Amino acid sequence: MLRNLLLLFLFVFAGCKDHGLINESSIKMIKAVRYRTPTDSITQTFTTSGEIAHIVKGLNSNKKEPVYFTAPDCDIYIIYRDSTLNVLCRGNAIKYKGATYRLKNSVAEILY
Repeated sequence: MLRNLLLLFLFVFAGCKDHGLINESSIKMIKAVRYRTPTDSITQTFTTSGEIAHIVKGLNSNKKEPVYFTAPDCDIYIIYRDSTLNVLCRGNAIKYKGATYRLKNSVAEILY
C-alpha cells in the first residue's frame, strides 16, 4: 500500500514537462502568410519534418500573457489530414483559439 502511495505521489509531482499548444504528430504542412502591406503578402509553405518540427517548437515555446492584438502581420495555417488550425501572429506574440501568448523568439526568427 505504501509503495502504491509513493508511486502515485511520484506521478503527481513529476507530471508532463512539455505542454505544447500545437501537436506535431500528424501535421501535413504549415503555410505562413506574411503581410508586408495590407495588399501585399508573401506565402511560404513548409512540408519537411525538420521545418515543421522547428516551427512547432518555436510556437510551443510560449508563455500565456494578455497581449493587445491589433492586426496580425502573419497568419500561420497548420494543416492536418482532417482539419486546419489558424494562428495569428504579431511580432513575438500569437493569438491561438482566442488566447494570447508571448513567444521567446519573434515569428520572423521562427520562420527563417
